[in-house]
Amino acid sequence: MIYQLAPHYFTPETLNMLQRIFDDVTRLHWFPNHPAEYNQFAIDLISFYENGLTERHTLRQFALAHAERNYAPQRRCPGGKPEEASPGM
Repeated sequence: MIYQLAPHYFTPETLNMLQRIFDDVTRLHWFPNHPAEYNQFAIDLISFYENGLTERHTLRQFALAHAERNYAPQRRCPGGKPEEASPGM
């Protein structure tokens, strides 16, 4: 997916790193199996990298937290948008 969105924009090493992180996160059992979700997560991941999260471990941890917050089924409401956190939590 990453290669399709930014094939000439990043170095091959960066593309490989982003693709590995993408694959690790989207293979989790709770990640939605839907092309639109894959596409949006790939865009999110590229955006994180472009905005300065360039260290592999930090980017992976941030991507995992972001995916769990925004894509995990238990965190989504019936309309498909992430649930708002309670003010007291």
